Amino acid sequence: MSASGNCRWAKAVALAWKDKQIVGVGAIKRERREYAAGVAKRGGVEFPSQTLELGYVAVAPEHRGHHLSDCLIKALLKQHKGRLFATTYSEYMKDALIRADFRTGGKEWKGRKFMLSLWLREE
Repeated sequence: MSASGNCRWAKAVALAWKDKQIVGVGAIKRERREYAAGVAKRGGVEFPSQTLELGYVAVAPEHRGHHLSDCLIKALLKQHKGRLFATTYSEYMKDALIRADFRTGGKEWKGRKFMLSLWLREE
């Protein structure tokens, strides 16, 4: 499944544009209690299962290095008040999450391809 197909189910979406082209996207995903509980268990950290997930943050390769991820995350945080979680393997995304006041917690676990880490942002 692609991020574009799943974004229609998101609670909030942010887009980065350049010359009438979308060059970045991010979303706050809809509530998925079973999924959130599974992430909490795999990460070894407790958080409420109704916590929403920040996800799908992606920037076109030719537009990376300009902190567009930060802009996308900031736009999403303006649309949502409350606790969020995120998972990632990307060092760039980890840095963006730190700048957005997310904190890592628990342990890493094996995802489909990479070791994932859990990040939480309180209200």
